[in-house]
Amino acid sequence: MYFIYTIFYTLALPFILIRLWIKSLRQPSYRERIRERLGSYPFQLKESIWVHAVSVGESIAAVPLIKLIQINYPNTPIVVTTMTPTGAERINAMLGDSVIHAYFPYDLPFIMKRFFKAAHPRTCIVMETEWWPNMLRMCTQYHIPICLMNARLSEQSANGYLKIASFTKQLLKQFHVIAAQSQADVNRFMQLGAHKKQLSVTGSIKFDIDLPQDLLTQFSHCTK
Repeated sequence: MYFIYTIFYTLALPFILIRLWIKSLRQPSYRERIRERLGSYPFQLKESIWVHAVSVGESIAAVPLIKLIQINYPNTPIVVTTMTPTGAERINAMLGDSVIHAYFPYDLPFIMKRFFKAAHPRTCIVMETEWWPNMLRMCTQYHIPICLMNARLSEQSANGYLKIASFTKQLLKQFHVIAAQSQADVNRFMQLGAHKKQLSVTGSIKFDIDLPQDLLTQFSHCTK
């Protein structure tokens, strides 16, 4: 399945780039830093903590957690990746130069490898719903713990994942921790093959000032 996925993604990449160019006609910021999406980054770190948030909502949810990381790991750079310019703007507005923002690399092994060489993440924290197969696989290969934080899974999405149940189970096994927003989310993750030991209910942290104790515990497990 990884091979099939990678082949299809490779074939789709020219169309993805065309779509990015079309978006840039309406929103010119999509033209900026395109090389980052292809794995070329202007930084070279010895180690980092990697937080991935797709767009604005996930970025807002990530901020309280990132501030906690900064308190507990003041000497470790934090790399925050987003897929949209609006997500980048939110991270820059809320965290400024205290983190390194980068655009998420396209999920192909040779592109992902460039990101890993630039960032050298020691932990990968994924916000809400992002399951990128090659990203997860490479984290596992490099022995990097992966946490899915503020995780949510709608019934419709769960039904879609059930169509590729064996592959989905492989993906979920690679998460060290899955901190879900609700018990219903936990139940859906378990239906797809996640183990009970991976899962906990922490509620939504999008507008939390003080993070739930369960989330703090799960975060500490992931960074050990």
